[in-house]
Amino acid sequence: MRLDTDRAAAINRAEELFGAIKVIEPTADELALAAALEYEAQKAIVSLDTGESQLVAVTIKRPIDFLVTGDKRAILALEQLLGAVDVLTAIEGRAVCLEQLVARLLLVLNPPAVRAGVCSEPSVDTAMTICFSCGRDGTSPPDWHQGLASYVKALRQEAPRILAKCDS
Repeated sequence: MRLDTDRAAAINRAEELFGAIKVIEPTADELALAAALEYEAQKAIVSLDTGESQLVAVTIKRPIDFLVTGDKRAILALEQLLGAVDVLTAIEGRAVCLEQLVARLLLVLNPPAVRAGVCSEPSVDTAMTICFSCGRDGTSPPDWHQGLASYVKALRQEAPRILAKCDS
């Protein structure tokens, strides 16, 4: 089934996806934890946005396996706060960056379609645009995997305790 040529199939898959999505509203306890994390981040002079602190709090308080984020600054902030904020040990090794997620997608989806999706919106994420060599012909899935792996390796050097070990 090709979603790009079968409109009914594409609509059906979209409806399945939207049916599976759940809105997560932080509880009062999670909001308090998020505020405490933001306070500690401010004291340490690291960047942890409100949305990211709430995702971290929800991940800590609920049975969620991974914190998936495209915010590399947040991953770096969590790494720096790890020793100072005891509760953060609960997410040690559980943060997944966007590049790790997309590397997994390349293994289960049509790689050229993944690249086309990334390259159709180059301003969304500069690192992704670079990893997929958007604007350059003659690259292939091994090149894209290598680009993603290189980026994850560099991030792991800066956040070795927080970043999950789910690289492909």
